[in-house]
Amino acid sequence: MSFLSQIPVIGNEIDSLVQRSQWRDAESVLLRMLREAEHHPPASPRENTENQQAKLMLAHVLRQAGRFHDAERLDGEVLTIREREYGETAQETLVVMYNLATDIKLQTGRLLEGLALERRVLETAVQAYWPNTKAVVTADHSPSMDILIRMCNLADTFFAHNQPTDAAQLHETVLRLCTASIGPGHPYTIAVMDSTGRDYVSQGRLHEAVRLLQDAVEAGKVHLGEQDATTRRCIVHLAETYGRMTAEGDGKVPDGKVVAILEQAIKILEESIGVDDTDTVSLKYYLAVAYARLDGRFHDSEALQEQVLHWCRRQLGVRTETASLMVRNLVLMYRQLGRMDKAREVENEFGRIRRSQSD
Repeated sequence: MSFLSQIPVIGNEIDSLVQRSQWRDAESVLLRMLREAEHHPPASPRENTENQQAKLMLAHVLRQAGRFHDAERLDGEVLTIREREYGETAQETLVVMYNLATDIKLQTGRLLEGLALERRVLETAVQAYWPNTKAVVTADHSPSMDILIRMCNLADTFFAHNQPTDAAQLHETVLRLCTASIGPGHPYTIAVMDSTGRDYVSQGRLHEAVRLLQDAVEAGKVHLGEQDATTRRCIVHLAETYGRMTAEGDGKVPDGKVVAILEQAIKILEESIGVDDTDTVSLKYYLAVAYARLDGRFHDSEALQEQVLHWCRRQLGVRTETASLMVRNLVLMYRQLGRMDKAREVENEFGRIRRSQSD
């Protein structure tokens, strides 16, 4: 683990109270210590450090008790001291700043503020472990790997909160360093490659996403095997990107590789999450579009279209927003194919269903 995993150590009864999660008792002892310190200013650097440790431990206790605002105040006080004594990039400072970021992001309405501070800490830590961008040999449980895992988790959080640009920038850093240190065939490197590709998709950078996801799929097949969970996940994400490009394209006929990946991904999802999951149905819609543009596959397309329509009929009132979006996509596809009667038929049918549900 890295220095960011450090929990303050006092060296007396408080440590055992914290280990037993006796937060109230630990808080009482720490408050008494800090009150005594107020009346006896530190006479040496050691006493000053001990006072800081007591505040950091109290902040840790308050954080565990869900009192994030109080923890923020204490961590902020120590951070101000350490920035002055050690500088902004010292590990002694960064560990406090990291805790402060946690205090902030766990408060209502302050998530992005906390994530931004956490990003600042991790990007500074990366510079410490990878000076001059030189690769460091990294074991799976080494301090430097811990930093990369934390950065990747932060990127995932940005992605989950609709911040794909921040996510992509962080994932790109992790991918570059993982490739240089643990190698392009390591499971973690392949997983990060996949995540970065998804960031690109969310940014609309579909061609870049396809190139990266293709690399992830190939690396997964070679180094992990086609049945590995990471490889299968990469295949699904590549298929989703192919499908989106096919559906949003200008009517270009998809090649056999695109169709094969879509078919394979649907089988993976049917086996793993079921035929009725939204992701499975979305891929069936994409495959229906692809089939419709291929000579001799229109019957296959119609069969998938009916499966998607059947799902939409059952989901209105349950997953109304998703089902309505799927219906709109199908109507658009029918119009692009020149099937205006079918487009009107579907629009009218689902219009009646929605009106009957609202009555």
